[in-house]
Amino acid sequence: MKSRRTREFRELYDALPAPVKKQADKAYAQFNEDLDYAGLNFKSVGGEPTWYSARVGFSYRALCFRAKDDGAYVWFWIGTHADYDKLLRLR
Repeated sequence: MKSRRTREFRELYDALPAPVKKQADKAYAQFNEDLDYAGLNFKSVGGEPTWYSARVGFSYRALCFRAKDDGAYVWFWIGTHADYDKLLRLR
């Protein structure tokens, strides 16, 4: 499975606390191995293009979309669940 992270995602990731980075690394590795892994709670959250959400620990989420050119999942956002809820309301 192809996936990649945007510059914006990497900047958000770099600002995370160390324990959350560790959870994010584990979730990203699990996603690349098996996107249907139940602990990721990987799901479509709608929109155009369709956004997908994945759980990163208990209090964080990450967002991606499918690239039209190569079908890769492009991770563009990571943050707290509260900020995730706000972001989805704005969409």
